[in-house]
Amino acid sequence: MVLFGRRAERAYDRFRKGDQFVASGYINEYERQRDGHTVPCEEFVARRMGHDSFRTRYTVDREYPNPPQPQSATAMAQPVVGV
Repeated sequence: MVLFGRRAERAYDRFRKGDQFVASGYINEYERQRDGHTVPCEEFVARRMGHDSFRTRYTVDREYPNPPQPQSATAMAQPVVGV
């Protein structure tokens, strides 16, 4: 499995050896030279990755820098005039 750029940096910060995880992505097929022969190879390129929630206990941090403000029922029911 390979990760590139920002995804690789985030995974390095969040995962440790032995962590159980799930990933989605694609298979990259390529060829390489080994001992004068062309050998087909493949690697899994992860696009999304996270801890396996079935096997990992974790907490969710839901603190937002600017939490969304709920609109009052009255404000949502007002018609828009002059648009």
